[in-house]
Amino acid sequence: MAQARVRIADLEARLPQNSTNSSKPPSSDGLAKPAPKSLRGKSGRGPGRPTGQPGRLFGIGAVDLAQRIRLQTAALHGLGIVVGAGPSWTTAAMASARTGDRGVRYVAPSEVARFLGPLPVSGSTGFGAQADGLSRLGVATIGQLAELPAGHRRTDSGAGRT
Repeated sequence: MAQARVRIADLEARLPQNSTNSSKPPSSDGLAKPAPKSLRGKSGRGPGRPTGQPGRLFGIGAVDLAQRIRLQTAALHGLGIVVGAGPSWTTAAMASARTGDRGVRYVAPSEVARFLGPLPVSGSTGFGAQADGLSRLGVATIGQLAELPAGHRRTDSGAGRT
């Protein structure tokens, strides 16, 4: 019995050990890995560029870059293209379908709701077959979809709840 108590005490002493406080390899930590310890302190800033600062690529803004791409594509390949730019790929895709005579449409983050709101759900990028289910609910525009209570919006089938 004494041997069993000694063995239990030894095993209980090993329980809190991991790769940081013993010679065990990190792979033995399993899913309960300790958080990495960085020597770098918190700066208080979020990731990416500061809020409100325009993005830059090649030292120019989004609209100028889009115009440059259009002109170079026409000059090098003889193709006319349209370019949409926005804070998400869906917004950019919808903007490219509504470029107007310049062939470029940029939707700033602050303009997304105003740009997308009046657009019809059917035929808009990203809805597909779900547009039929939304129309049965009386939802014709993206703005009407945004106004639905969260409990009525579903992403799995698009049919919604009543």
